[in-house]
Amino acid sequence: MEKRASEQEVMMEITKETGSYNQRRMGRPWIAKVDFTNSKGDFSWGDWTGDQYNGGAGVLSINAKPGDIIATGQKDNRQPKNSAPDFFVVLG
Repeated sequence: MEKRASEQEVMMEITKETGSYNQRRMGRPWIAKVDFTNSKGDFSWGDWTGDQYNGGAGVLSINAKPGDIIATGQKDNRQPKNSAPDFFVVLG
């Protein structure tokens, strides 16, 4: 069955700039598309362009369509409880 133009999924690139960070304390920033069809969620990882060895600023990016759930985060190695991800829903 062929989809009509109005029914086709519109993919878009989601980007988010990240600031510099202390690489000894913080992990590399990440972005993922999350599918919650199971209880833990399946993460499809996106890309980060930056300097992880020196904690330089960068850009997170991932392709998504309206209705997808996107998560972003960064691990705090000294205070893991501060490492909770942020979740967003892509709007069309």
